[in-house]
Amino acid sequence: MYVPTTPSTPLLEKGQVEVTAGLRGLRYAEVGAAWSPLPHVLVTGELAADIAKSTASTTNSQGVTENYSDSHRQGGMGLGLYRPTSTTRRTYLAVMGGIGWGHTNFFAFDDYKPASVFFPFPLPTRQGVYDAKYRRYYGQLYLASPPDNDGPQYGASLRSVWVDYTKLTYADQPIVPSNRLFVEPSVFLRFGHGALRWYTTAGYSLPINRDPANPANGRTSSRSYLLSGGIILRPDLLKRPRD
Repeated sequence: MYVPTTPSTPLLEKGQVEVTAGLRGLRYAEVGAAWSPLPHVLVTGELAADIAKSTASTTNSQGVTENYSDSHRQGGMGLGLYRPTSTTRRTYLAVMGGIGWGHTNFFAFDDYKPASVFFPFPLPTRQGVYDAKYRRYYGQLYLASPPDNDGPQYGASLRSVWVDYTKLTYADQPIVPSNRLFVEPSVFLRFGHGALRWYTTAGYSLPINRDPANPANGRTSSRSYLLSGGIILRPDLLKRPRD
């Protein structure tokens, strides 16, 4: 029910801005922006939505067919502090915290069990629509190699996310999540020159708690890959220096 986003890892200093746009997997589009209005201060924002929607349909005993289409969208904002590289410090270090809002809606078949001893193949015993609205609160620490206009920058991030469901239902009935806390380690690479650059990120979103006895365990404590790539635009580098 919780859908992670690619951790934001801006590498900026005072007055600099960056805008990112990319894909996580082949299903989610993500855009973000970051700005350093003051020395050692970062402000970030992000939006995400699914672009490869899956659909399903069911037909009841009266022959009525219902069609379902999955949807997901979310946004968030963050505030952070950073320590830039210098002649004595060769690592860019930042800590951030933020809040996000998400809405996920999808149809699913659940609880697969053998139909009988004569037909031992698993069949779903439940079907319905999951609907979740949530706030997510996160804290994040990341570090990166020194800026290099002629070569790549690389780094690592560790993010912890607490999911606060404001709505969580299955077939219009409230359900209880088996997990609310996720830990998300990742590594990233940035490369390119000038105002337009590229990034790629690889990581994992791991639930801290799993309760196999909870019917919602598979949906509320799922593991997710954080594989993404896209472009970085630095508008501040588009300005031409005065003669």
